[in-house]
Amino acid sequence: MTYTHIALQEFLSHFHIPSPTQESLESFRKNTQKLLQTNNNETEEHQKNALSHFLTQSFAYECNTKERIDLAIYEEGEVRVLFELKSLKNTSEFIANTAESFQTLCTLESKAFYESILYYLREIITHKNNNLTFIILTNTHDFYLIDAREYLTLAKDKTIIKAFENCEKNQGTDTSTSKFYATLKSYLPSLDSTLKFTYFNLPDICKTNTNNTNNLDSNISLIYQILS
Repeated sequence: MTYTHIALQEFLSHFHIPSPTQESLESFRKNTQKLLQTNNNETEEHQKNALSHFLTQSFAYECNTKERIDLAIYEEGEVRVLFELKSLKNTSEFIANTAESFQTLCTLESKAFYESILYYLREIITHKNNNLTFIILTNTHDFYLIDAREYLTLAKDKTIIKAFENCEKNQGTDTSTSKFYATLKSYLPSLDSTLKFTYFNLPDICKTNTNNTNNLDSNISLIYQILS
């Protein structure tokens, strides 16, 4: 599997999202600053709660967990957006891209990515939820946004579905989630498919630059639209 990074502006161009009002943008800016003040050494649970509060305060979303899903945005009682979150200090289980890698070779390969696939498959196969819109992998600073339709290829792959059923329906000898993740880790590099995603780093976008406030406002507005 190959991974293609899509610029934020290009990603947004596929959706009809109204520009924010000045009032909502100012509120969003304050909530963003508060999120970024969260202690970087805190636990995943602490940072998850901070992200949930940020989303609730910024957009009045209904946010909660679901089974093993770290965080989800609900609409009408169903999961619409699925988050897989790792704490900032848990670098071993999160995506290891650098800014330079987006220009050459990038990957989402990580335990966070594998977990998001498991939870996606549970939603669409086990819970018959056909209304997922986005999957977001994050550590509250780095955000990888993926249109849920990008995962459809994974949901149709026989090897992945067999591994999922071994785990979900106890049909295999080893039915552990770790076995499912191990299967993905060994199989995905050989899968003839491309997955598109977009990315932003929240601290970088929110850096104060008195000489470039227009650009800062533009970036904040862009992030507001992509999360709204």
